[in-house]
Amino acid sequence: MKRIIVTFLLLLVCFSGFAFDFGGILSTTSYVQDSVKNLSFNQYVETSLWMRANFGENTTLTSDVFYSFNGDFANDSELQAGKTSTFINKLDLSSLKLTTKFNLKNNNSLNLALGRNFINDLSGFILAQKLDALALNFVNQNATFYFYVGYTGLLNHHTTPMYSPSFVPEDKPFYTFTSPYIVANVSAKFPVLFASQNIWFEFLSAIDAKNFEYNRLYTTLAFDGPIYKSLYYALTSTYQFNLGTYPEVHNWGNFTKAEISWFTGIKSLIFSAKVFYVSDSFTPISTVDILTDGSNLDSVLKTGIYASIKPIEPLFLAIGSDFAFDVAENNAVQDYKGFQYSAQVRYEIFDDCLVNLSVGQFFYNKENSVYQDKEPYLNLKAHVRISF
Repeated sequence: MKRIIVTFLLLLVCFSGFAFDFGGILSTTSYVQDSVKNLSFNQYVETSLWMRANFGENTTLTSDVFYSFNGDFANDSELQAGKTSTFINKLDLSSLKLTTKFNLKNNNSLNLALGRNFINDLSGFILAQKLDALALNFVNQNATFYFYVGYTGLLNHHTTPMYSPSFVPEDKPFYTFTSPYIVANVSAKFPVLFASQNIWFEFLSAIDAKNFEYNRLYTTLAFDGPIYKSLYYALTSTYQFNLGTYPEVHNWGNFTKAEISWFTGIKSLIFSAKVFYVSDSFTPISTVDILTDGSNLDSVLKTGIYASIKPIEPLFLAIGSDFAFDVAENNAVQDYKGFQYSAQVRYEIFDDCLVNLSVGQFFYNKENSVYQDKEPYLNLKAHVRISF
């Protein structure tokens, strides 16, 4: 099989008049994340190799494969309690994608992509992961239309965990298959439809390919654009409808996020205010953190303010804070959950070396009986990435 692939690539090299490029990335992350009383040191090391080949003017083949090592070192109290340090190795094909562009009449174009690639839904939180898919993108002056259909069952559960209540992955090192879903998306963007406003529509489905017992449908409507001069807004609302036989399936749920941003024009300084609302019965496809303590999109209202600036071109600074509230079974906002802050410093030493430091901490509301025994959760990371 390897010989066939190598021969195929060599033939493409010889007959396509192509341009070929390759490289790699080496990164390491030192971090602690847990309740303050249970902190332990973790080390994550990843190396990846990428390749890009252009065949003709409009066709490109890209690939990216990586290996990572994650060490969770037990602290003294954990060692005394019998816990030992754990080490996890991961190997994954991050992307393998063939893309081509067809130029049509009247400045229209059709883009086709086939293979594994990272895909986001309109919200950036419901589906945010790799997907083996066929994607089409039609662009004209008045609108952009998207369509893709893909399968998740060949992805690595160690690197792409998904929300699936009845799926139990096999316990295999390096690579084990994740939840098998057939994912399909149809969306449309109408740019500058009126008063410089953009409108998006999206329909997304995730069909349980194993037992057909937990199927999800999502419909999204999104708006963004200027309010006045350098003041902008973005509003996205998604309704989810569940179909299937799984006993805990809810009928519907909602995820809404709103953002207002002020681009000052001074050293790329941006101020923003954001609100996230997730109803009790909403379940995403991907597992994406929404709070510092690792909480996903599940029964929460989060509201906060943020600021970011580039005082000099290689240096990026950001700070933010949020208040979080629990959402009850009737989808009404109820008790105050807690407060979190975050800060980030990112510095590009030179073109091929990036250093990133971040800290975040969540303080639970001790007056709420649910959280009275929970200690503050700390997330502290130091990340270095070198490209070659």
